[in-house]
Amino acid sequence: ALPKTLILATALDEPCPTTIDLDAWQRRRQPGLIRPYQVCQAWVAQLGRHELLHEAALIGVVDLGGDLGLSGELASPEGGAIAGLLKAVNAEYQPLFVRVIDIGAADADTDAAAAILDEAALRDGETEVALATLHRLVLRPAPQSADALPPTAFPRQGGVWLVTGGARGVTAVAARRLARRFGLRLRLVGSTALEPFDPVWLDRDAAAMKKAKADFMIDARRQGLDPA
Repeated sequence: ALPKTLILATALDEPCPTTIDLDAWQRRRQPGLIRPYQVCQAWVAQLGRHELLHEAALIGVVDLGGDLGLSGELASPEGGAIAGLLKAVNAEYQPLFVRVIDIGAADADTDAAAAILDEAALRDGETEVALATLHRLVLRPAPQSADALPPTAFPRQGGVWLVTGGARGVTAVAARRLARRFGLRLRLVGSTALEPFDPVWLDRDAAAMKKAKADFMIDARRQGLDPA
């Protein structure tokens, strides 16, 4: 039977590196980042095929210092990757219940397993929560007028920006908009090999691109593939 609850807790593994040592990160990349991603991807796909997304829960347990990383004091930095993965899933698969739980500030006497299960059952609309000894923290946006920010808070006109993983997805969208607004020159760095493409794609407008994406998804479904 397909499990309806998936809890990712690899960010609490003992081997999790707490430094920027390259060798340590290379050793953790597969078990700490790639494998959780692959498990999550396969599980969500199966839920979708069986129309069970609305009945399932995806939980990520991390140690980001007890404040979801806002202080910068992280016991397990790879928890940020798990949190990012789950927030992306939450944005793309709305019927699925998703929650990131930061237990970094929980008291040693706290029953972590019970607290995690309580959070998994609490459907209050929160995606990220941090558990401490006497309180529970959630994130809230705090609007701030851009007029009050100093000039140094904005990109310098005509500057050069290095963007990692900026060829696709939301990073590409953000990079393009920043470049257009501030006249930036972008240097994209990624691990995906370049593939030949038809230059005609460079001249297509937004409407043509939208139609091409729709045609691609329809064709994928006809072939029995998952366009996601």
